[in-house]
Amino acid sequence: MRNRDEKLLAEAYLRVYEKKLLRIKNGYFILERQLNPALTINKLLSQMKGNPQVAQQIAKGGAPEVDKAPPEDDVVQTQPINIAANQLNAGQNNMDEDKFIQQAIQMFGKIPPFKGPGGDLGAIISKDLYMMDGHHRWVATMIVNPQALLGGTQVMLDYEPLLGILNAWTAVNNKQPKTATKPFSQLTGNGIKKRFLELCQSGWQGKYPLLPEKIKQAFDQQGITFEQAAEQAKRNFDAFAKKWGEAANRPDKVEMPVIEDKTGDANKGVEQVKTDLEQGTFDVVTSNTQQQPAQQPQQAQAPVAQQQARR
Repeated sequence: MRNRDEKLLAEAYLRVYEKKLLRIKNGYFILERQLNPALTINKLLSQMKGNPQVAQQIAKGGAPEVDKAPPEDDVVQTQPINIAANQLNAGQNNMDEDKFIQQAIQMFGKIPPFKGPGGDLGAIISKDLYMMDGHHRWVATMIVNPQALLGGTQVMLDYEPLLGILNAWTAVNNKQPKTATKPFSQLTGNGIKKRFLELCQSGWQGKYPLLPEKIKQAFDQQGITFEQAAEQAKRNFDAFAKKWGEAANRPDKVEMPVIEDKTGDANKGVEQVKTDLEQGTFDVVTSNTQQQPAQQPQQAQAPVAQQQARR
């Protein structure tokens, strides 16, 4: 609202029309509209890939050249977020156990690229604090230090509509789904402790190999033993049993977004999604735009505005 008169006029308008006001723009009241139902009905990645026209409409249908409504109606705000890991929630129901335990080991030992728990996830987080990606680093942080801060991009939409938007983006950009091997329901503190100790003793190969001697050296430098770290990981995991249980209601990872650019760069993918959200490119709301000239209710409700002006 640009000034007090507009604010009073908006309040008067609400009393007359009993509508929720979004904003005044270019002399018009833009009223809140229902979210595009496809964002929740067709929210899973397989559904989006099976309905390319729906995915295309969601991913591009809010653009001004397509949507005849005012361009700001589909704009979604985003903001940087830096929040304790234990305030976040799982957006998917399964994980790769070895992957997050390996990351936790690196966090305990401050083994590059990790300087400890927490840090920038480069992930998207919903308004109601559900993770849309970045789950392995999040769980690793949770079992090392649940209070450690994690950074990302928060989108001002709740989990389900945001999932629909991101999966539409994934389908339109021809990104292939990713898988995970173990449901949260099968993870236990004792199992994590056991596997933690095994990986400390054996090290691992793969894309980011680490020799056991390097792990031992790093832990010695931090003044912590394998057993102490493994017990801490178990204790922290067990402390959040309710959070892991709630994850059972979320989709498998294979139904989740893959936010990467054409080269596989996740950071650039997040930036593109952020730009599309802030420019109103996604078709976030239904097409039955409701507008009224801002001047219309002024005469009808002038006494209300005047009364509030005297308060």
